[in-house]
Amino acid sequence: MAHLQRITSSRLGEILTHSGLITPEQLEEALGDQKKNNRHLGELLVERGYVSDRDIAEVMTTQFGLPYLSPKQYYTNQAVTKLVPTEVMLKHMIVPLDKMGDVLTVCISGPVEPEVLEEIERKTGCSIQVFVGTAQDVKTAIAKIIDETS
Repeated sequence: MAHLQRITSSRLGEILTHSGLITPEQLEEALGDQKKNNRHLGELLVERGYVSDRDIAEVMTTQFGLPYLSPKQYYTNQAVTKLVPTEVMLKHMIVPLDKMGDVLTVCISGPVEPEVLEEIERKTGCSIQVFVGTAQDVKTAIAKIIDETS
């Protein structure tokens, strides 16, 4: 069963601050926005220009011990893309990339609740292998899937 489990107790903002990518003041501003808008902290930090998509992806690989992979490197066939509903892709920023046997490879750009992964596993009958990509790459891959299916 796929679970995103932190391998470090440090949170995204702590890692970014400790590494010198953002200041404590920038973190506080973004955390304030996060409380108001209920959006991912990483997304807000990128929007403000404090960090890049790649910075967030690298921190996630550190936090969760997951490998980095760009969805741009994959040609995904429609049989694979149909395994995950478009609404789920858009809501959770998760894109299916490949299926080998009973293993479905997906790429995420932010934390995904365990229940979401469990539901995909249940509906597909596959184990999930999770990779981290940048938000822009995941959004582009989802847009391409939507475009190809419409």
